[in-house]
Amino acid sequence: MLYVQILGPRVAAEIQGIALQYRLYRDPNSGDRVKSPRLVPPFIEAMFVTTIFALGLFGILRPLYATSLKSVPNPNEGWLAVAVAAWRDGLPLYPGPEEFFVVNYPPLAFIPYRALDAVFGDVILAGRWLSWLLFLILCLAVSGAVYTAAKRFWPAFVSGILVFATFSVWYTGNLGIAEPQLLGHVLTLFALFILLRSPESWVALCLATVLMLAAGLVKPNLLGFPLGVAGWLWWTRPRDFLFWVFGCIVALGLTALALFLCFGGNFFFPNVLLGRVYSLHVLLQNMKVISSIAVPLCVCLLFLNKLRSTQSGLLICFVMLGSLIELLSTGAAFGTAYNVGYDLALSACVGTGVLLGQLEDVRLQKSRLRAIDLILFAVIVSMMVAILPKLSKRDLSLETRIYLLRRDKEIRRVVAVLSSIQGNVACVHLSYCYWAGKRSRTDLSMLPQGYFQPTRSPIMLRRQIEYRSFAAIELGSVPPRGFDLSEYRPVYSADPSVLDSIVSMPSTR
Repeated sequence: MLYVQILGPRVAAEIQGIALQYRLYRDPNSGDRVKSPRLVPPFIEAMFVTTIFALGLFGILRPLYATSLKSVPNPNEGWLAVAVAAWRDGLPLYPGPEEFFVVNYPPLAFIPYRALDAVFGDVILAGRWLSWLLFLILCLAVSGAVYTAAKRFWPAFVSGILVFATFSVWYTGNLGIAEPQLLGHVLTLFALFILLRSPESWVALCLATVLMLAAGLVKPNLLGFPLGVAGWLWWTRPRDFLFWVFGCIVALGLTALALFLCFGGNFFFPNVLLGRVYSLHVLLQNMKVISSIAVPLCVCLLFLNKLRSTQSGLLICFVMLGSLIELLSTGAAFGTAYNVGYDLALSACVGTGVLLGQLEDVRLQKSRLRAIDLILFAVIVSMMVAILPKLSKRDLSLETRIYLLRRDKEIRRVVAVLSSIQGNVACVHLSYCYWAGKRSRTDLSMLPQGYFQPTRSPIMLRRQIEYRSFAAIELGSVPPRGFDLSEYRPVYSADPSVLDSIVSMPSTR
């Protein structure tokens, strides 16, 4: 046939299989009439996948609804927007130690938002939609990685749905907000996809390494995938491992030199290389993420021998191990809520997708129940347990929507007050100062938080307040401790049930 000659026999066979499904067709290679692969899943399996997708969609409705509003500002959005605005206005991206402001992300995290600021004029609102786009790409990248490893469409589709549902229900902290972390995970997943596609190729290994290095220039604690690749190389190709490690050391050295020449010494010590404050209590709190992804983790552990029996599965196993090391090493740091466990969740979902392809016809002993159906049912049960508290709070009720609209209206009033004030303004909610056009880098929200060591000294900030260098201060519900604000009089206050913000100005007495 003509299209067989144009497309080639392999592509034509796949197209015929998709079109005919269960019907018999003539193989373009042998000419025999064969049965096409089963592409339509059983009814129960399709019903389970549809339920998982519906639960995931329920989980993102509220953040998706609030994306276009200025309601519920997130601290990560505020400091990111202020940092981008200051960089755009000519200030160095990384402030000196005398400024009460910390930029602890590498520069690649800010470049996309600098472009958004130039195009849309609002880093926060445009960044929220970028977050949803990256979330979609994340799901597609997982599906692509599973399809590359399993060579089957249905497990790849299910794994994408699994990631969508998992992040929608359990990782809502960074969904729908302007936060660069998802960009780093997208880059690492593309690196995994390239390695799964050509595991023996040095070109693929180099390209994947570049992508993982780029992910590290978005967020420096994305260690899981690089550690997994290192362990996989050491286990399978020890000679290549030594050359790869040497190349990585050289690349890291050249990258550090380039960053120093471009951004100066303030890039390293007062900002990105600040030590975090660690606590065993914080680690135990962050380890709860394992219970959230217990189903895909248990699936990978129960069928570990089957998963590691292939080269692609072995790579995924090492990536999971590296991601667990990342969780243990970074999960004890203060201020990492919603920032840990991403790589472990992604690698577990990829491993589960690969296993779904291998377990397609496996049934439980002395039962007609298929292993795939049991896995999907367990996912649904665990998701329902996570969603029940949201149902009790009526997150999607009419009262909730009215609350969000009312809060958005009150925030706009505060922003209007701040924008009408002449002079410098300091904020606890940096988003308010950004929207009001007051982009001075003073982060009052850092005052009660001991996230970094050494901490920024508040001496200069205290002098600015004592000399009334600020025309107004947005205090939030609790004024900063250790500062005499008696010289400031409140000019705006809102119902605490609606908005926890007070704008104060220097007294003129």
